[in-house]
Amino acid sequence: MRRNAGLLASLAASLLLTGCFDVEQSLVLKKDLSGTAGFRMMVNMEPMVLMMVRMQHQMGGKEGEPTAAEIEQAKKEFLASKKTEKGPSPAEQKAEAAARWIRR
Repeated sequence: MRRNAGLLASLAASLLLTGCFDVEQSLVLKKDLSGTAGFRMMVNMEPMVLMMVRMQHQMGGKEGEPTAAEIEQAKKEFLASKKTEKGPSPAEQKAEAAARWIRR
């Protein structure tokens, strides 16, 4: 039980401290108070996949670090299971915002 708590604590710490997230914000404001705002967030999943492989390796009762082949296989599996969700296009977002503005 103590071992599982330690694993969970190390997992939480590694997720918080690895720097997996890259956030970019931009704001352009013109003299007439019109402008644009942008937000982009990128997530580097490689450290998370590596941590998952290490945990699976340890929970499987194996000693030491996972092999390069195990890590590569886990990356391939992760990419295969990844769902690609596309959001609305900028034109669709603009039309939706205009429709909401008119309803007010």
